[in-house]
Amino acid sequence: MNTIKNLEDIKGFRWVLDMDDTLANFHDKENALERFAVEKFFFMFLEPTNLLNEVKKAIASGIVTPEDVYILSASPHYLADYSKLIWLREHLPEIKESNVVFTRLGENKADIFKSEYGLTNEDLSHYVLIDDYTTNLINWKKSSGIAIKYINDFNNTKGNYKALSIPCLQLN
Repeated sequence: MNTIKNLEDIKGFRWVLDMDDTLANFHDKENALERFAVEKFFFMFLEPTNLLNEVKKAIASGIVTPEDVYILSASPHYLADYSKLIWLREHLPEIKESNVVFTRLGENKADIFKSEYGLTNEDLSHYVLIDDYTTNLINWKKSSGIAIKYINDFNNTKGNYKALSIPCLQLN
């Protein structure tokens, strides 16, 4: 299985980043999913992951421009979206809100992203999705996008992405 250890390996593409357990440590909080659905500002207090730090370095060094970085994240409702926006303003202020798309839990991220920006499957071949959830990566890949599995302490329990030839990103 192909492991990416440096974001420079995806230079020249547009980056689409998930938030929960990809940019922000989510599941290390007790009852995270339940709390996220009911606590108004739950997301705002999450700590960043190593990936967020690497993305910030990549922007600062010119590996990618802020205009070529997108956020594509699912949440249970609009209040949760707002909490995520506040978190992004603090931790990744270089990204414009026009490059941020929220979906509802269970929606096909590839379809929502293409619709939001008027993209075709051919266009999506220039975008790399980094996400920790294999289903999102499968849908992205089916739409001709490049999918990379972000490995964290919570998502690598079955290894399904390996059978699907989805490369992984593991930062230590």
